[in-house]
Amino acid sequence: MDTQIPEDEVSLARLRLEQNPSIRELLGPWINPGFANPVLGQNILLDLLSDSPVSDEDDPTTRKVHELERTLTLGKSSCQNFSGIFRKGLASDPLTANGQTLDSLAEVEAFCWLMDNEFSSIRKLPERKVRTVDFACDLAGRGFGVEVTRLGIPTSDSKRVDPIAGTNLWRLYEGERASAKISFSISDAVERKRTQIKSYLRGNPANSAFVVVSTGRRFVMSRRVVRRDAGALPGTWRKSVETAWYSLERGLQDQLVSIILLDGPNVAQYPELGSVS
Repeated sequence: MDTQIPEDEVSLARLRLEQNPSIRELLGPWINPGFANPVLGQNILLDLLSDSPVSDEDDPTTRKVHELERTLTLGKSSCQNFSGIFRKGLASDPLTANGQTLDSLAEVEAFCWLMDNEFSSIRKLPERKVRTVDFACDLAGRGFGVEVTRLGIPTSDSKRVDPIAGTNLWRLYEGERASAKISFSISDAVERKRTQIKSYLRGNPANSAFVVVSTGRRFVMSRRVVRRDAGALPGTWRKSVETAWYSLERGLQDQLVSIILLDGPNVAQYPELGSVS
């Protein structure tokens, strides 16, 4: 049965949208349709904005909203064609639309990581008929192509993965084979981006490429979503990324310099970019 978002929380969402101009500009076209039928889970951005504080002292949702606003504002001034991240229209099906939203927020999270690690000349590459990577950027005089993707969850037969919807990430941590499931998910996500990486390097043979894999949780996790934190498995991300790297087909591995895994505050990479000559 659908759970209607209470009217006072809908009013809170409207207020937050009004108070945060970059969210309103870039994400408003995706948020506003949700006000017509404010049902929990139908629009993850509306879920975030309507998530009321637990207390005046503990308000993680407001912190996330402010972080998202700051990041979008920085992106507009520091990343060429940043608005291109949000140019696609969303599907009418809520599950698909939420996945598309998480895909875009994964790109925003990747932009944050690039800025935090002193990459410069960051550009969101436009959509083309011939698919290429999501971003181009520079570091220490070297050009990089950056492909962004979102982590999936292996099915029981481990033959394919389903996208993370925001509430089902805990499935990666089930059972004794948790680390193996995470590694499989990472390598699957990277393998699916083979075409984009190959296309970018063909057009930019002097540059390098890496893949950023995101769980998509940085900006949209709220108190409504019960989850198991990745911190409950110390070292899992780092070991899983390393295992995923060595499981890649040699041809694809030769085309990449690193895999970066982003899960909210948790970051893991292999090989370390600083160690790549």
